Amino acid sequence: MEFVYDVAEARLEEIWQTAIRPDVFAAAAAHPQPVLVLVGAQPGSGKTRAVGAARRRHPDQAFVRLDTDDMRRYHPDFAQLALEPDPLAMPEATAEAAGWWTRRSIRHAIESRYPVILEGTFRRLSVPSGSARDFAAAGYTVEVLALGVAEKISWAGCVARYLNALANPDPEDVPRWAPVEIHDAAFRSMPGVAQTLADSDDVERAVVTDRDGVVHHDSAAAANPLADVAAAINELRAHPGSAALDILASDLARIRRQAAHLPLADVVLEGLRHLEDLAAAVDQA
Repeated sequence: MEFVYDVAEARLEEIWQTAIRPDVFAAAAAHPQPVLVLVGAQPGSGKTRAVGAARRRHPDQAFVRLDTDDMRRYHPDFAQLALEPDPLAMPEATAEAAGWWTRRSIRHAIESRYPVILEGTFRRLSVPSGSARDFAAAGYTVEVLALGVAEKISWAGCVARYLNALANPDPEDVPRWAPVEIHDAAFRSMPGVAQTLADSDDVERAVVTDRDGVVHHDSAAAANPLADVAAAINELRAHPGSAALDILASDLARIRRQAAHLPLADVVLEGLRHLEDLAAAVDQA
């Protein structure tokens, strides 16, 4: 089946006005001193609890949460793409439209002075630094929130999310495969990107947490046990803790059970082999 990769701009705007804007901005409220929280972590890191903790740090801000991945479901061919056996078909076909809708939403948020939580991978500096610059220029207080998550844990998260969605069909939670190359590139780049952002004049606060939202570094604190953002991220990666490793072991067991009974594309099988290599390294450590 032929899918639409290049959606006309007029159609993109129509979809944004009629579907995305009512959904994403339903609870939005302008603030005289709005905050932008730039959230960064490699795919599979599990940002939910950390984002919840960020909301609690700013109880007066009615945040709008923006994530390009969430925009994909508004693509005109999304329902059909979700059924494709090629796990890369949907991400490739929806990438351009999802990016356009994210940029459109950012512009609307700034014009309306809505507080924003903007999620990303910090794979490339230009993306979050451009957002920090634009929001700061508009009078926002910009905060960076970086998660320190070990490679083995985040890649297991990517695989588990995909297999769970494949095994339990749900139109609201379709299978989304994250290519290992994208995951690994974000894993390598994220600490340096987060540190550069933290050192930027556009950023007023930088926070590093684990997956549970527990703060391990906060530039606004009087003292920090770790010298900087990158050091805090790398420390959390190197020492994820026994509870996180127990969860990883449970995830691996479930992944192996599901993988044995599901028809999987070659790219997914390669991802499973990569996960087993990481798991073997954990066992040997």
